[in-house]
Amino acid sequence: MKFSGTKQKHAEKNCTILTARYARRACCEKTCSSMKTIQDFFAQWPLLWTLVETACMLIPLGALLAYSGVCFVSALAKILSQTRGRTSFDKCARQLASLGLVLGWILLVSARIWLFLTRAETGTTISVWLMEICWFLLAASVLAASLYHALWKWKQTHPAVFIFFGLSSGLLACAGLLGTLMTARIGVLGLPPGVSTRSLEETPALFLKLFAVAEWNSPFWNMLYYTPALILVFSAGTGALWILARRRYDDFGRDHYNSMIAWCSGLARNAWGLLWILLLVFNIFQLQLALRAAGDDILMELTELATVAAYLLFWSTPALLWAFVKRNAVPIRHKFVLLAALLLAGTFLLPYCLEICAV
Repeated sequence: MKFSGTKQKHAEKNCTILTARYARRACCEKTCSSMKTIQDFFAQWPLLWTLVETACMLIPLGALLAYSGVCFVSALAKILSQTRGRTSFDKCARQLASLGLVLGWILLVSARIWLFLTRAETGTTISVWLMEICWFLLAASVLAASLYHALWKWKQTHPAVFIFFGLSSGLLACAGLLGTLMTARIGVLGLPPGVSTRSLEETPALFLKLFAVAEWNSPFWNMLYYTPALILVFSAGTGALWILARRRYDDFGRDHYNSMIAWCSGLARNAWGLLWILLLVFNIFQLQLALRAAGDDILMELTELATVAAYLLFWSTPALLWAFVKRNAVPIRHKFVLLAALLLAGTFLLPYCLEICAV
């Protein structure tokens, strides 16, 4: 009877294992069927797939740029609250700190899930190591941002500690952003000559070789110069929309929201103006080279001039929209203008990504 009881237990255990295997196989088949259906759908609409793929590339990058700078902007608001004695800046700093907390945790969890799902598709050991380092930098930044937000009441009597946490979070996020851009460059271009694909001992020299690959006036360097301005643009632009959205939950009065949205819009306008000046300088330099190559061909020269003029005019639009909100008497009425300015600025990330990965 003891033997038959043991045999029965083994039979029940085997039955449970088989049931779990069949259920897992059915789930996998159902998932594969769903994935095949999605692939067939996008195969019929290739333009839609291109738009979805582009959005999946630009939205996380824009969120990372915004997160990298939002703690800097919050710390700046806290400094202004101490120097100017205005409580609106202190409230704005707290609202921007909550924005940094939300963005940070969303990016941290999403990045961990993405790393887990793509672990089997990773290329070199160095790429895996760099991606993990970027994630840990982001995790440290999110930890600092969490302390930055959670210890708010205690830091009211210690503003220097508050500013330290904000700057630390921003610096760690910027380091993670730079590492992410370099990892993306490795994924597209591969490792530079002389760097082993399996040797982690040569990793410290990897960043220097990545920088040395491109000429100083190459598209890679031109776009890298825009990064600080883009960080401030997306953090201030997103902050203006966040403050407007928080009006339902934080009753700080109409004057607070009008003044702080105008302040964030002014920061975004100034940062985009700096980016546009850099864009103007680099395009003038490229235009000179194109005109020299055109020689005496007047039609080609006029075409190049018109192209550059249209290009610069289009990219001046976000600054004009933020300037309109900044100078308006009631900025809280122009939520769609703020959204349009941020979306137009987001389209700049497409050439930014392409040229960061260019030779």
